[in-house]
Amino acid sequence: MENLLNYYFIMKKRFVTVLLACSLAGGLFAQQPWFKDKDLTLTGAYYYPEHWDESQWERDFKQMHDLGFEFTHFAEFAWAQLEPEEGKYDFAWLDKAVALAAKYDLKVIMCTSTATPPVWLSRKYPEILIKNENGTVLDHGARQHASFASPVYRELAYKMIEKLAQHYGNDSRIIGWQLDNEPAVQFDYNPKAELAFRDFLREKYHHDIKALNDAWGTAFWSEVYSSFDEITLPKTAQMFMNHHQILDYRRFAASQTNDFLNEQCLLIKKICKEPMGDY
Repeated sequence: MENLLNYYFIMKKRFVTVLLACSLAGGLFAQQPWFKDKDLTLTGAYYYPEHWDESQWERDFKQMHDLGFEFTHFAEFAWAQLEPEEGKYDFAWLDKAVALAAKYDLKVIMCTSTATPPVWLSRKYPEILIKNENGTVLDHGARQHASFASPVYRELAYKMIEKLAQHYGNDSRIIGWQLDNEPAVQFDYNPKAELAFRDFLREKYHHDIKALNDAWGTAFWSEVYSSFDEITLPKTAQMFMNHHQILDYRRFAASQTNDFLNEQCLLIKKICKEPMGDY
């Protein structure tokens, strides 16, 4: 019994010691914040002013500020509002949104709206629409239906981005830019994509069709090509389609996405001469 009592008092003493240590440590940590303000990540929220009645904007920005948000995103899907007609731009509504956000200490990340081309673009230039391998042509009414391999789409997208960057590129309230929206690798089977694929292959194989034949193993099954112009986009649904051709096509498709985004970046950087905000 005496041994049990001694054990009890020893354990109680240890518990009190640990509790006291934790209390002291808690006081120490309370005086020293875990992270310094300069090391914290900025927090923000996407906002789509074009979706909401203008009378609600100030309420929403005030609530963002009250919640501790520091920035917001604008214009991610707003090409139709930014350019309601080809070559005619409207930034008045977006100017109001940026000004209201600034009123509540919210910086802005401006987005290029290339994921959602307006209906006038799809109807006037239907060749921009992605054509799937099975022949299905995507259409207006969703998003990401325009082909990165379309020269027309790229030209019009760059014109819109240039105007957007000229208007907001050196505005201290804009702290960054978002390119497109969730850009993915596209597999477009339009004629322009096929021509671009051939150019991709010419560059990769240094205009040497023999080098391509060797790399693709075309001696097998009489697949030999005598000219780059004979090459088409691979029909992946066809049994035993050359896997080297499919792989190069996937590399080409990925390069189209990369090039499209890179051109957007270079265009914005060319126009934005001043550091963005205080960040």
